[in-house]
Amino acid sequence: MRNVVCVALSSIRAKDGYTPIEVVETLLEFVELVSSSDEMKSTDGSHRIDDTYFRSILMLCFSRIRLSKEIKNADWWLEKILDVADIYLESARLIPPENKHINTQTVSQNGEHVGGGMLCSAALACLSEIDNQVGGLWSRNYISYIDEFYPPSVRITALECYVRLSLSKCITQSNEEGVGEHLANIINVTILVLGRDRCIDVRKNAALNLLHCIQDKPPRSVALSLSLSEVLLSVGWDDENALTLPTRRRYQREYLTSLRGCSSSKYCEALKKLWDFVTFDPSCDQSVRVLLMNIWSYVFDHSVPKALQKHGNVVTCKVTRSEKNEHFYIKESMVSEQPIKVVDPISNLRNLDQLMRYQDFLS
Repeated sequence: MRNVVCVALSSIRAKDGYTPIEVVETLLEFVELVSSSDEMKSTDGSHRIDDTYFRSILMLCFSRIRLSKEIKNADWWLEKILDVADIYLESARLIPPENKHINTQTVSQNGEHVGGGMLCSAALACLSEIDNQVGGLWSRNYISYIDEFYPPSVRITALECYVRLSLSKCITQSNEEGVGEHLANIINVTILVLGRDRCIDVRKNAALNLLHCIQDKPPRSVALSLSLSEVLLSVGWDDENALTLPTRRRYQREYLTSLRGCSSSKYCEALKKLWDFVTFDPSCDQSVRVLLMNIWSYVFDHSVPKALQKHGNVVTCKVTRSEKNEHFYIKESMVSEQPIKVVDPISNLRNLDQLMRYQDFLS
């Protein structure tokens, strides 16, 4: 019952579309209740009832809070939410995997991390949403959580948080090179996860979340880890006449404008790398390949991106692998004098179809 009450409270909006401050106060009272109430202990007082799921629900609710800047001490309330999320993130019990093959399991099968991974995912999502409200300053290095030390649900959430925060910076960035750098980082990190992560659920959700982020749909990773319906969390998102107002306005048009209009060299290189990964890399899963093709078609509408049309030279990089770890480091870059071979989605679809048929034959 309290889970339903908290989610319902987080959906309340005032006439101006923002969350009333009374909702935040009530949710913070639930936080104190978790910490000090005798209800959280067993009858003999020797064992504490596991409240990880409820803590995760609270983090989900706080991530849906939207405070108006006109509210007195709005930043103070947001900082208080950040403090709670920091405490919950540090308290998440994450046990290192016993062997290197544990992460090949799916999200639902990886039961070792269920409690801690669920709370960690919800806390990360809450931190990223509040970071976006307080000015875009990142309170965490979200990329560090895509390491395979963390359970699949945490890696999925961390990548989604990174993509959402990077896309939001594209709106506030006035310099085209700055926008291109953020977009290139999004593509490069996504390809890194798709090519390196051994968990099929992580790879699938990485591609699907990229599409959802570009469309600026509600975050779905935490709902996945909490076994909640995405439809429930999307109520009122598109319907302006819904009883529950959307948590905030959507920026899918601004995101598409940035993706289609940016012509920086870094963004050009990232797009070529993405197209090569989709059409020529046999390690790319068929389901992931289909999702990436849908993203490409949705963003560029079967046309050649502006970034690939503009640059007549291609920037190539010599990449070497460090012997100490598995990270890649850029050692040297040089500009080729050869004209760029324009990526044409229509003519390359035949190569894509051949790869998909070959992958089906092997499987």
